[in-house]
Order: sequence, then C-alpha cells, then structure tokens
Amino acid sequence: MAFERTFQSAFSNGARFFALWGIASFAFWFALLVLYAWGLADVLRHGAIHAEARRLQDFLVLPIGIGSAVTFIASAYEFLRRVYRVRKFLIERGGLQFASWPETMIAFGFPIANFFVPWNRLDVIREALRSHRNTGKFALVSDPEKKLRTLGIVWGVMSLVTTRGAIIEDATWMAVSLMVDVVMVCLSLWTFDMATRWLSELQTDFEALTTV
Repeated sequence: MAFERTFQSAFSNGARFFALWGIASFAFWFALLVLYAWGLADVLRHGAIHAEARRLQDFLVLPIGIGSAVTFIASAYEFLRRVYRVRKFLIERGGLQFASWPETMIAFGFPIANFFVPWNRLDVIREALRSHRNTGKFALVSDPEKKLRTLGIVWGVMSLVTTRGAIIEDATWMAVSLMVDVVMVCLSLWTFDMATRWLSELQTDFEALTTV
C-alpha cells in the first residue's frame, strides 16, 4: 500500500519521470540478478557454468549493465533537475543563498561525506520551500527535518560495498555474493520509495506555488 500511495502521488506531478526511469533501472537490476542466479544454479547442478550458458550470459550482461547504468543516471538527473528548479526559484524570487550546487553534486561521490552532506543540502531546499508555502515568507531553514538522512546512510554504505569482480565458479562464494546483491537491491528499492515520496511532496508544494 505504501508503494501504491507513493507512486499514485508521484504520477500526478512532475516526479513521474523520475519514478519511470527508476522503475526501468530496477527492471535491469532484476534481470542481472536472474543471470547471477542462473549461473549459481548451473554450478550447483553441474559444478561449473556450461560453455553455452556462459556465452549467453556474457552476451546479455553488457547490454543489461549498460541499460541499468543509463536508466539510473537518467533517474538521478531527473531527481536533481527537479530539485535544482526549486533551488533556482527560491534564489531568484526570495534572494536565498544555498550551498554551492556543483560542490553538492561532487559530494555524492565522496565516501563518508556522501552519507550526509548532499542529502542535508537537499533537505534545506525542501524545507525552505515548505516554509515559504506555509508562511508566504522566504527564509533559509538552518535545521531542516532530515527526511533524506536514512537514504544518505544507505547510499553511503552501498558506495563502499561491492561483491563483483572476476567470475569465481565457487557455489559458496556465488551464493553469498547473490544474497548480498539481493539485499542491496531491496535496500535500493526502499530508498527509491523514500526518494519518490520526497520528490513528490516537493513537486506538489512547488506546483502549488508556481501555478497561483
């Protein structure tokens, strides 16, 4: 029900494109998990991945991986583009000053800093808009409600974890690797729901103000 409410809300405003790209990205991720599970099943049954199966997997993994990367980048771009429009509105209409946007973008890629720095800055923008809608005044919120804090923690942890490297046809290693991948995808789905809800709320407030 939470997912249903989240996406019903998102598809009624400008967050729908972020939601669509995100759904496409997860479709590719699940396809990759199916390929990994297929390889594990071959190893469990036959002790190794059959040559024909390996060739087919090698053929599929590149386009699926590219599709996953492209759709993820598109969803991230759409998310940040929507937030940037709100930031620009608050700067131009209200004269507010926010942290540097390029520095905020760079912070997403820095371990440890990416746990909290960019997410807190996005929450400041979101709370400044909410404050303006509620009071009619432009004010920079110094202590915003940290709605993206959990998302930032998960993002930061995932940026430090990887289970992929050279193919090792060992059933135990492949099973552990697949379980970690499943956990990571589940965490990503949870944060995607959180991000969609956050962006939908932001867009609802923004559209209410700009259509008056």
